Amino acid sequence: MQISVYWGMAFTTVSCTILFTLYRRIANSDPQRWVLAYGPLTILDTTKSPYYEITLFYQNFAMSCCTILFTATDLLIASVLAHISYQFKILQNYMTRLVKDTYIVDYKGNPNVEMSKATPLIPWKYLQRSHVKFLKYHLAVIDIAREMEEAFSTLLLLVYLGTIGLLCFEIYRGSVLTNYLQMVRTIGEIVSFLVQIGTLSFWGEQVIFQSQLVAKAAYETDFVGTDLRFQKALILTMIRSQRPVKLTAGKFAFIQLFTFTWVVKTSYSAFMILRSAQN
Repeated sequence: MQISVYWGMAFTTVSCTILFTLYRRIANSDPQRWVLAYGPLTILDTTKSPYYEITLFYQNFAMSCCTILFTATDLLIASVLAHISYQFKILQNYMTRLVKDTYIVDYKGNPNVEMSKATPLIPWKYLQRSHVKFLKYHLAVIDIAREMEEAFSTLLLLVYLGTIGLLCFEIYRGSVLTNYLQMVRTIGEIVSFLVQIGTLSFWGEQVIFQSQLVAKAAYETDFVGTDLRFQKALILTMIRSQRPVKLTAGKFAFIQLFTFTWVVKTSYSAFMILRSAQN
């Protein structure tokens, strides 16, 4: 759903802008009524043909390529965040069923026996083996998150800071526009920017939330009556899992919904400063 909304808004906005400029060129022979969606190119006289068409093609082609590149990159990052989040969910399920599965699969116990009676029967070596598998899985997921941050941290910082500037500019431009179609285009661009950072922030929040739930899953496993060494290992696991996995944008801000609201508030504050300066 989020991917469809993001792709839909981004490509609808760019496509409608391109179609609008083409329509104005085809429907009017007066150069004064021709429109360049992303501003004139000063090195060419765009009031004459074919300079206008060359500039129009260059702008539309370049913006289309940039849209494809940026949306694909954003969705790649969001997909990695979603993958990490669901890996933590799988980890929770593994931990919740750890004792029961160890009893049935490793110890070859009777699955019809109540777990409260079965847990004291499980030898430490089987519990230790299952817990080591869990720890390796847990560390592997954390390593994925660490590698993801190392790869995209700077890019995410540029995305968030760039979005602040673009939102401020778009809101300011929308407040002074009188053309209805230009206002619709501006609203579409604003929504696209909001969906962009909203998607990233949402999945960053999910990573934080799901990583903390691992401790709850450890508490909910059938540990009562098991070997004390296993119970001590569970305590250490719960302590470690209480420190959530948080991804950052250039070590500047955490990728979470709070950062999303901060970006929106900061953009609006910058817009109000610009508007006050103009008045």
